[in-house]
Amino acid sequence: MKYCGHGFQKCKGLDGLFHKKLRVLVILVALSLVSAGLAVYYLSTLHGPSLQIVSPVQGQIQYSGTNDALEPWNLTIIWTSNPWYARLNVTDAGYIGEVRIEWWLERGEADWVDIAPTEHVITAIELTDSTGQIIYATNNGSILNNKNWGSLTTTPGEYRISSRIEIP
Repeated sequence: MKYCGHGFQKCKGLDGLFHKKLRVLVILVALSLVSAGLAVYYLSTLHGPSLQIVSPVQGQIQYSGTNDALEPWNLTIIWTSNPWYARLNVTDAGYIGEVRIEWWLERGEADWVDIAPTEHVITAIELTDSTGQIIYATNNGSILNNKNWGSLTTTPGEYRISSRIEIP
């Protein structure tokens, strides 16, 4: 005997088939509702653009009174108005690719002050080596036409060249 909707009796014909399909439908709906609570339906997966992580460029700014690549670049004192030049010795690039280097002259007082804002030098160059790349204060980083900072240091005092390296 089966339950046919109006008591226990023998279900006959289409009425029994209808109730069997109805039970299957109820079970499927119940399973769907339970699984809907357990399952996560993804509408989409989105990705941001790739991001390159680099290390800072390491190096030292060096000075020379002769602007000769073969002479030592270890100048620490010079007379006022005498020519002197700067270069960057890259000891660890940290980044290989195009960079923009801005060079400027500072004078040491209570704080270091940019004393010639109109005399900044901008170098556009590609860092190609992890160590040992030499870059001069020119528009293209070569020694030819390296900036003579001596014309700006006519008063005794402490001066230095500062630089900022950026990825353009």
